[in-house]
Amino acid sequence: MSTTNDDPLDPPIDFERTPVPGVPLEVIEYVLTLPDEVRQWFGNFLLDSMVKGFDGTPETSARLWKNELKRRIDEATAHPESLLSAEDGLRRIRERLEQLQRTPKPSNLHGYHCRDYFADGWAEKGHYDEKTHSWVVSPLSELQPDQRMGFFAVGSSGTDGIQFCYRYGHHGIWAYYPITGEFTLLAPTLAAFVEGWCSGTISV
Repeated sequence: MSTTNDDPLDPPIDFERTPVPGVPLEVIEYVLTLPDEVRQWFGNFLLDSMVKGFDGTPETSARLWKNELKRRIDEATAHPESLLSAEDGLRRIRERLEQLQRTPKPSNLHGYHCRDYFADGWAEKGHYDEKTHSWVVSPLSELQPDQRMGFFAVGSSGTDGIQFCYRYGHHGIWAYYPITGEFTLLAPTLAAFVEGWCSGTISV
């Protein structure tokens, strides 16, 4: 397997088994040989397909993204105090880079959109919920990121073996139900998930 057009997948990734349950290894290998912009479009298409009302057309994808941009603009307009100054923005970038140096993302997690787990400090400290007396998010030192089947688990609910995870090729934080093998999207980011879980607005 090889990549072309100076693709960032260099060296190519070798899988002993498919990282996405239900998708043949040959399909995964083929997708990874496609140019980066094609893979990105494909990933966006799959992400859009999870939104209610998606019909598979480029027009719908554009509308969904336009709605998301409008939501962000409206939120910034309603809460200007939450906007960062240039100095604060540069400070946060420096802090993220320093955090990534302390707990870098393992190379075997390529394809998992888990940058916030490493850049925002969760990989270093995790998050212990005092109410439930459990690690909602575990530090990287307590995890085994190379033992996965289409998902990278970073925490658990403490009941029924339900795990909180990143899914291969998907954005957001998901709940994985081992009894049924199903996934449920919980939040768009790890920070939003932790906040929702600890406040009780997110549950499984």
